[in-house]
Amino acid sequence: MCRYFFILILLSFIFSCTDNKNNQQPISDEDNSPYLVFTYDSLNKNWGNCTNEEGQCITIQIKYPKITEANEELKYYLEAKIKLFFGEFLVMNEEVNYSELTIEQMADSAIQNYRNIIAVTNQTLHTEPPWDYQLSVQIDTVAQAYVTLTLTAYTFTGGAHGNHILKHFSFHHNTLAELTIYDVFTHSDSLLIIAEEEFRNMHDMKAGVAYADAGFDFPEDKFILTDNFALYKEGVSFYYNSYEIAPYSVGPIELFIPYSKVYNLLINDLKTNIIINTDKLK
Repeated sequence: MCRYFFILILLSFIFSCTDNKNNQQPISDEDNSPYLVFTYDSLNKNWGNCTNEEGQCITIQIKYPKITEANEELKYYLEAKIKLFFGEFLVMNEEVNYSELTIEQMADSAIQNYRNIIAVTNQTLHTEPPWDYQLSVQIDTVAQAYVTLTLTAYTFTGGAHGNHILKHFSFHHNTLAELTIYDVFTHSDSLLIIAEEEFRNMHDMKAGVAYADAGFDFPEDKFILTDNFALYKEGVSFYYNSYEIAPYSVGPIELFIPYSKVYNLLINDLKTNIIINTDKLK
């Protein structure tokens, strides 16, 4: 697999070097004036013997939005969020201020850390397995005033398996205040009832069946909604990462609820501004 990875890296480098000005993605306000314009950039780095599946090697693939137009506060907020996300995975020194590093410097830090470990483990006759980092940040919007960051990471640094994490952050572009469920829905109790019914239907669980008996691990065996959610044009997605409510073997769980079932619970501002597929409400 690793021998093909070099080819993928080369292709990624070629495409990343092309002019991407025509790929700018604007997000506009109520008066159709763009308040955020960005393109996607990528960084691919590796070190070691990546042509051999058993070789000591580290590979890093990063995709992220590059902000080309935005007010100073919004630009700083987005770039700080992106760097914090990448830094938590790539930089092992907790005393380092991530905002002072470039994304490439973070990748170099991860490579140097791997090389330091290789130098130690080789002396103990222990072979460190290849490491792999696949990190990405995506910007989405479904309402003119609201922006969602979706952060995804797959990492393998040894052990029985790799780890996958997905995290959503939604916020208002003017106030930069992150949204909670209570900021989006007017009746959280009603939302919880609808979400639990959808969750049970999704897993073919009849009413009264304990979650523990179905292989889930909710606190006190009571259904809870994660605060890891995102608004899309067809509905709202609640994302439980691996280990949150079930064993790793189950994998991550996405609970998707169409707007046809929760539209009346949305705050009025979202009802009037959200960019949704109205056919889904019929």
